[in-house]
Amino acid sequence: MSRLEQVYFIATEADERPSGIKHFLPLAQILAGKGHRVFLLIPQEKIVAGSRSENPALLLWPSHPFDYSRAILELLKLIQKHRPHCLIASFPAAYPMTVAGFLERVPVRIIWKQSMTRYLQILRRTSPCHPVRVWLEDRAKHIVHKLATQIICVSQAVLQDVSQNHGIPESRLKMFHNTIADPLPSLNKAKGNSDRRHKLICIGGMSSLAKGQDVLIWALGILKDAYPDLSAEFIGGGKLLMDFYKNLARQLKIDDRCFFMG
Repeated sequence: MSRLEQVYFIATEADERPSGIKHFLPLAQILAGKGHRVFLLIPQEKIVAGSRSENPALLLWPSHPFDYSRAILELLKLIQKHRPHCLIASFPAAYPMTVAGFLERVPVRIIWKQSMTRYLQILRRTSPCHPVRVWLEDRAKHIVHKLATQIICVSQAVLQDVSQNHGIPESRLKMFHNTIADPLPSLNKAKGNSDRRHKLICIGGMSSLAKGQDVLIWALGILKDAYPDLSAEFIGGGKLLMDFYKNLARQLKIDDRCFFMG
């Protein structure tokens, strides 16, 4: 294999949502187009199109990715077999991926950082954990950040959060916005481009209040008289809060301005 033909492992988010694949697939396709061999590692329960022989190819984690000890052992075997030059993963998949890469001395270990410490704090308030577990989780995340050779942050706010809370030097931090495709062209095409109103697009899962869709809905309620042509489209799955958001829009009498696209 020449210097220009490297092997990349990209680990998607370790949960039921397909957002990780959508974010990383464009990157994987570009790398494959440049002649590199790219493997997308996904949890076994995810059903997506693709195979082991394609490029980008799919590799399955046999065990649940939240079982970090087993995931690390399985990743060590995959790394020894394919000898990747670069590992890319977002949390929580970054835990086993980065540790396994460090143990196998993979040259480039990248964490794709998409969330802030504040998000975790909100989740802990809604689902309290034992203080010892909180301390262990914080130490583990701190260590994993230190083991990465590069951390890509999706916003300036995330970059500052990583620098302040984990002490990562700026030389190892880069800001690069999400690679997910812009949904606006497809939405306009689907509607025949007939809707010319001022439109806000909010992209985010609806599995917790941390994404802030409720704040936007309340803002639309406040601004509905001053801006009668203002509307919002919410893109993201999650049955947990979608009904709550729809009811909130009805209560504020703006359900004709809030569109939930899934």
